[in-house]
Amino acid sequence: MKKFLVCFSIIFLVTSSMAQTIVTDRPNQTDASLTVPKKSLQIESGVRYTNTDLTNSDFVERNILLPTSLFRVGLTQQIELRLLSQVELNSIAQYGRKDPYIAGFSNLEVGTKIQLFRNENSIHQVAIVSNLGVPTGSIDINESEVYTVSKLCVSHQFSEDFNLGYNLGYSAIGGIENFIYSVACGFSINEKLGLYCEPFGSFNLDRTFKRNYEVSFDAGLTYLLNDNTQFDWSFGTGIDGRKMNYIAAGCSWLIK
Repeated sequence: MKKFLVCFSIIFLVTSSMAQTIVTDRPNQTDASLTVPKKSLQIESGVRYTNTDLTNSDFVERNILLPTSLFRVGLTQQIELRLLSQVELNSIAQYGRKDPYIAGFSNLEVGTKIQLFRNENSIHQVAIVSNLGVPTGSIDINESEVYTVSKLCVSHQFSEDFNLGYNLGYSAIGGIENFIYSVACGFSINEKLGLYCEPFGSFNLDRTFKRNYEVSFDAGLTYLLNDNTQFDWSFGTGIDGRKMNYIAAGCSWLIK
């Protein structure tokens, strides 16, 4: 079953269409290297369920994002403003038990994406994304602390049916600093259906941690309803020995 899911995920990545009007930052972990059009609003929203076994214990953590919404506003052709809001339901319980979920809001994230390089005659595109976590949430472990996440976003459009994108970045959350990365391959099956697959992870910069890295893999499908509306489905799993799995679905709208 696992081999089937991995193969299906790879096929999904291949179908991710590059020749569409709407270009989204979901469902994968790799942010696109394109900003939204000037004077437009793009809303990317979805739900996600994550199940994680806690290390060296018989407890499991369950997390539901219901929903997570990213609002992207195009100020110019090269600059966009971003606002991320999430409603979370969290539960930590021993195996075999069904403890109730604790619901609340995550901290707001505000930020910007800036296009550094974009040329119609080039297959390469480069942008930077910088987000700031604002302590407004009611459920975050570090809800009273400001945190930052910044990434360099690069993509290469090798053909109409295949592209490669990757992010390299840095996060500082709750006094913990991480180097973060992701590499996404996208493929077009037809004009409507797309597929992607992606390894992603992080390295903790504090060497006092016994386990200072995480490596995961995800894949998914996108369906382009029209030039301004896209549906998505994805799943992910830990591939470094962690028992982490998630499944997600969502929809994105571009309002010009």
